[in-house]
Amino acid sequence: KYGKKWGVKVDEVELPNVEEAGRKMWSVDITPEMEESVMEGQTMFSIERVNDRFNAELDDYIVNGAKINTIFHLGMPYGVMQAFLPMKQIVMRPRIINKASNKKHNVDATSLYNLPLYISEPIFVFKREDNTLGVLTEIKDRDGKNVCVAIELNKKMYDRGTLLEVNDIRSIHGRDAINLILPIINNNTLEYVDKKKGLEWLSSASYNYQQEIANQDLLILQR
Repeated sequence: KYGKKWGVKVDEVELPNVEEAGRKMWSVDITPEMEESVMEGQTMFSIERVNDRFNAELDDYIVNGAKINTIFHLGMPYGVMQAFLPMKQIVMRPRIINKASNKKHNVDATSLYNLPLYISEPIFVFKREDNTLGVLTEIKDRDGKNVCVAIELNKKMYDRGTLLEVNDIRSIHGRDAINLILPIINNNTLEYVDKKKGLEWLSSASYNYQQEIANQDLLILQR
């Protein structure tokens, strides 16, 4: 079933090995379509399935609260993020949502539905530290500010007694335009910008906060 969409057919092959002489095994030919798909990169699960799983986990958290050893699973890097994150699971612990929603950052927990999708289609990706990326999303906090997700790369952590190396979400918080754009420009930390989303966001943010951040600043960022 895995190879069917690339026109792959399963055949038998006889192993030439002396020890395995005469033994037959299943084999497949590599079609051009399969080769192209592999070169583009494949994810372990579809983003839709990953998104549904995360939403179910978030549902349970909102209704029942955090359980011992709860970890939210956002799947492997998908879309744009495949270029910036190692191909390891993206995870998040409940305290990140609690801090974002109840303690400090004014982000409603219900706004985080479909977070895997939002992360895979960001407005900006920028470097915060050597091992941490900032991802500006289209999610809005309670004040109408776009939500930024900080992700630590290659973080070692335990999940039910097993030591894992993951992409760990460390913070979720809204960001003012002036507090996001100018540090990126001054420190040259931009990794990626979706030009259409970025220009729309910058125009809206500049108006809301009455900041004279010209669109040309965003164009400078793309160099």
